[in-house]
Amino acid sequence: MLVRSIAALLAVLAAAGPGAADQTGGVRPHEPAAPEHEVIQQRDQQGRVRVYREVRLNQAGDYVNHGAYREWDAAGQLIGQGRYAWGEATGVWRRWATAADAPLLASAPFRAFEGPFLSQAEYRNGRPHGVWRIIAADGRTAAEVPLRDGLRHGSAVLYQPDGAAFSRQAFSHGVMEGPLETTDQRGEPQTVAVYEAGRRQLTRVEQYPSGAEKSREEWLGPPARVAEADDPWRLCLARFEESGAELRHGRREAWWPNGQKKLSVEYRFGHAVGEARWWHENGQLAVHGVYEQGRAEGLWSWWRESGARRAACRYAAGQPDGAAALWAADGRRVQANAERVAQLAPPDAAR
Repeated sequence: MLVRSIAALLAVLAAAGPGAADQTGGVRPHEPAAPEHEVIQQRDQQGRVRVYREVRLNQAGDYVNHGAYREWDAAGQLIGQGRYAWGEATGVWRRWATAADAPLLASAPFRAFEGPFLSQAEYRNGRPHGVWRIIAADGRTAAEVPLRDGLRHGSAVLYQPDGAAFSRQAFSHGVMEGPLETTDQRGEPQTVAVYEAGRRQLTRVEQYPSGAEKSREEWLGPPARVAEADDPWRLCLARFEESGAELRHGRREAWWPNGQKKLSVEYRFGHAVGEARWWHENGQLAVHGVYEQGRAEGLWSWWRESGARRAACRYAAGQPDGAAALWAADGRRVQANAERVAQLAPPDAAR
C-alpha cells in the first residue's frame, strides 16, 4: 500500500514538469526569481550608452549597484568611473570635469589652471576616506582634502599653479582647528581667522569716550558646522555655517577711567577658571579668589580701598564652606551674620 502511494506521488510530480509553481503560487525555492547579477546600460535618446553599471540582488531581494560603474558624456568621452559593493561606493573613484561641469573649477584658484581636471578619491563604506585630490590637465595638484569617513581630518589645502598654498585649514574629525590661512590680493599669505574646537576666536575691545581702553575680552564664535559635505564626484567642497551661541574663552580684562586695572578673569568655553582679581579705582586689590568651571572654590578674600582686609570665606562648588570672617574698617573682627555673609558673594565674573 505504501509503495503504491509513493509511486502515485512521483507520477503527479513528474506530470507537473520542472517549471511548475508550488501551492502558494510562488517559484520553487531552488529556482531564483531573477538573475542574481545583471549589467545595466542606460542610453540617451540617440541610443548612446551614457551609464554602465553592474547590479546584484541583495538579501532583501533588491537590485543594488555592485561592481563596475562608468559614465560617458554625449561625445562618448569617459567622464567617471568607480566600483560599488552592495550599493556603497568603494575603492578609488575618478571623475573628469571642466568649469562647465562644476562651478568650483571656475573659481579661484582653479581658474588659473588648465582643464579638464581629474577629481580622484578613495571610498570606504560609501564615504570618502583618504586624500581627495583635484589634479589639473598638466598633472599639477590644485587641491588636497584629507577625509576620514566623509569628514575632513588633517590639513585641507588649495594650491596656486606655482605650488604655493592658496588657502590652508586644519581639521580634526570634521572640526576646524588652528589658523585659516589665505592669500591676499598681492599674493602674500595672511591669517584671516583662528579656530578652536570649531569656533572662531574673537577679540572684543570697548573704549571710553576719551579713547582709553575700557575692556578687552576674548570669545569663541558660534560653532561652524558642515552645511554641505565634500563631494568628490560632483566636485563640491564642503560648506560650513556658524550657528549657536558665542562663548567667553580666554582672558577678560577691564580698566577704570583713570587707567587703573579693574578686573582680570580667565575663561574656558564659557566658564570662569583659575585665579580672578578685582581692583578698586585707586589701584588697591579689592577681591581675589579662584574659579573652577565657573564656580568659586577655596579661599576668597576682600579688601577695602584703604588696603585693609574686609572679609575672607572659603567656598566649595560655589557655596560658602564654613564660617566667614569679617573685619571693620578699623581692623576689628565683626559678627558674621547671614546678611553680611550674603554680601560677600564672589563678584559675577561675567559683569
